Amino acid sequence: MRKKLDFRTGSKDTYFKFCSKHPDINISHKEWNDITYMYSKLARDYILETGRSFRFPRGVGEFVINKKKVKKIIKRNGKDVINLPIDWKKSKEKGKRIYLMNHHTEGFVFSWRWMKETSKVKFAPLWKFRIHRNSSRLLANCLKSGKGYHNKYCEWFKS
Repeated sequence: MRKKLDFRTGSKDTYFKFCSKHPDINISHKEWNDITYMYSKLARDYILETGRSFRFPRGVGEFVINKKKVKKIIKRNGKDVINLPIDWKKSKEKGKRIYLMNHHTEGFVFSWRWMKETSKVKFAPLWKFRIHRNSSRLLANCLKSGKGYHNKYCEWFKS
């Protein structure tokens, strides 16, 4: 049976491996966590504020915020289907389906992406990247702030 692997930079195993490789550095586990999480937060804030990619060390690869234009109508099984997310709250109030048009971002959808092409991680296409909820909420808040953040981000992936 396969064993599920969970890798976190703040885990005790990672901390002990670091301590065994670098016995001259005396650091507590709490300090280790503070440093690793602060580095990640600074990288996240850099990507949010500049719209550029950020390359993590040790061959992990680049992380970006991808900008994508959504096709409003697509063909599925020979029929035209509306391809927009549904605003369930307004739909329940009105009694019919109301779609989110993303007028505040000019019809674009934004998401965090790991550019696996730049990664040197073994079997990178098989790995999955999931962003933390706080980071996705920060992206949504930046886009809704009306300060032109949606113009900072680029279309990295055409799909």
